[in-house]
Amino acid sequence: AAAAGSRGGSSTSRVRGRGDASSADEAADGYERAAAPSAGGGGRIRLTPQHLYVAYIWYLNRREHDGFAAVGEEEHFCFKCKDGGDVMLCDFNDGECYKSYHARCVGCKAVPEGLWECPRHRCIRCGAGQSKTDAQGRPRRPRASAEEATRLWPCRTCPETYCGKCLPEAVLHVGSEVVCTSCQQLLNSDLSTLQRDLINWDPDQFAAAAGHPDWKLPGAAA
Repeated sequence: AAAAGSRGGSSTSRVRGRGDASSADEAADGYERAAAPSAGGGGRIRLTPQHLYVAYIWYLNRREHDGFAAVGEEEHFCFKCKDGGDVMLCDFNDGECYKSYHARCVGCKAVPEGLWECPRHRCIRCGAGQSKTDAQGRPRRPRASAEEATRLWPCRTCPETYCGKCLPEAVLHVGSEVVCTSCQQLLNSDLSTLQRDLINWDPDQFAAAAGHPDWKLPGAAA
């Protein structure tokens, strides 16, 4: 497969490995391990999908606060499971999208050949949207079921995306994105233990995030 960051003229979808991350993101990349020793010496902390979800939101907020540019600064974690490792990059609109995914997390047995566009560019229910491929990289014709469906509302913290016609009433609006009902359930759960585990595990990486006024979890209680 082509190296991460190559744009245009590639016959294969772009992939990113652990070694492609920037120095700032390499520090965050440590949370991909299933279990890690606590910095406080209190034994090992087992990182659950919920831990990865909280860590990803802090990572996302930090990127946005730092004013990253989408092109050339793709995310280094799978948008589906929030873990690290070898991820493939979305090719939507010549690399305009900065989300990354494990092939297995989008139902692919291997990295698709040629163009591959991620689920953020088509409605999860009716398929409306400008995406030129499906999840497996097979060509599809961009479509919209109605004028109101031409705008897509992607979830801020997972791949679920809806057109205006299919958008559930219960979503939480965050600017031009939403937080879907499944992610809201995570945000509405008790996150204090998860945040404390992350801070104890890697204080240098997560303590600042926990205390940053602009990096709070959307929809979560202060």
